[in-house]
Amino acid sequence: MFNCKLSRNISLNPDGSSTVGSDCGSAEIASGGIQERIFVYNIDDIENLQFENDMRFDNNLIIETIITQASYFFIDCSDVSYNETQEGTKHQHNLNLTVSNTQPITEDTISDAANHRYLVAFRPKGAELYRVFGWKEGAGLSYTMDMNGDTNAYTINLSDNSEYALMSCYADNFDLANKVFSPIFKPLYEISYCETDQNGKKTGYCIASYVVKVNSAGQALDSNNMLSSYSGLKQDAYKYNGVSSDGGYNILDNYSDDASFDGLPVKIFDNSLCPIDAEGTITVTPTTVKLNSTTTTANVTITSSNPWKIANNSSLVTVSPSSGSGNGVSTIISNNTGGDAVVTYQNRTTYERVNVNVQIRLIKINNEFTYQNGTTQFELKPIVEGGSGDYLYSVDRTGLTITKQSDGTLLCIVNNPSSEFVTYTFTLTHSDDAQEKKYVAVNLQGSNTNAIWRMMAQYCEDI
Repeated sequence: MFNCKLSRNISLNPDGSSTVGSDCGSAEIASGGIQERIFVYNIDDIENLQFENDMRFDNNLIIETIITQASYFFIDCSDVSYNETQEGTKHQHNLNLTVSNTQPITEDTISDAANHRYLVAFRPKGAELYRVFGWKEGAGLSYTMDMNGDTNAYTINLSDNSEYALMSCYADNFDLANKVFSPIFKPLYEISYCETDQNGKKTGYCIASYVVKVNSAGQALDSNNMLSSYSGLKQDAYKYNGVSSDGGYNILDNYSDDASFDGLPVKIFDNSLCPIDAEGTITVTPTTVKLNSTTTTANVTITSSNPWKIANNSSLVTVSPSSGSGNGVSTIISNNTGGDAVVTYQNRTTYERVNVNVQIRLIKINNEFTYQNGTTQFELKPIVEGGSGDYLYSVDRTGLTITKQSDGTLLCIVNNPSSEFVTYTFTLTHSDDAQEKKYVAVNLQGSNTNAIWRMMAQYCEDI
């Protein structure tokens, strides 16, 4: 498969050698005060960045480790400059390089590289730390060839538009094979030995079978505190004294179940890793409840051999009580928001769980609207929550042309406005719950709303 990204170093000399020192810098300083060897990683080879002191990204933070199993590539250049601009929260990074090697293989390499994106690092004159940009989307690469007599050269631009300002990075990230890390020790709980009591039953506690040496990024370290992936040496580890196999690690020593490493105990309670051996079960009835405007609560009968609690709840409902000592009744109460929820009841002793599915279907709209004389059209905008979010409608009398629009709004046109006071009663029914109904009275005032009093005023003499 054709690999359209950077796949080899780009050096200055036609024979592939470089006039740039192997210490990642050059005795000759390029214009702009930047050293002449630029490092790039294919961005999809980067797993993550580990910042100094295990902190999150901030403009002042330093990259301690570039987490990757892939190699970086370098680009040697005879001239280099950098500039950065900012607009709002975005940072525009631009690095311009001149590469005077115009051999065909160089052209092919650059041409392929233009199809990919990169994490880019360069080092200013006199600086110990590199500067880095291109995280997380990667910097794009473009190039042109300058034809000027005997000084033919490529101009390469690496740029991105990023939410991240220019970062700093330790230089030894570009010599990972020889980088020495500060080691930490990590218990492997997922590879665990399950503790048992005097009767041979699991207690729910698991003991890490191994405690392995890693760097702050979680990468395996050998006995020299260097990356095992480069050295080929086994990863250092300690072993629980109840485990016979070395697990493929370089075992430093054994430990007992009361040991701890870097503040982490080797023994933890985790019922998912080491399910407790205990008797008892839990069931609930019903396993599905339906709530709406009129049915706002539902009782659930709990049958449990042991104490129980609510292990998972939803913001859509309130559960009372949330725990019990054994058999009992729990009430699920709607919080007046439609949707689907799951309430999980858990046996405290055996950790068995059972779910109750809750369906809440609601229509929300005012129950009465009044419009003045002369109204020729009006709208009803119900809010439908839960299920399909749709509803059905009917009206108790003729005289309206009704169109249900795509957003659920009812557009109602009055065919022949009456001089009398008229009430239209709408019935709105949730599509997924025939019990969820709303009755809406729409009053249209006429010009003859008090006809009887007009007649009396015309024919009766004031006393």
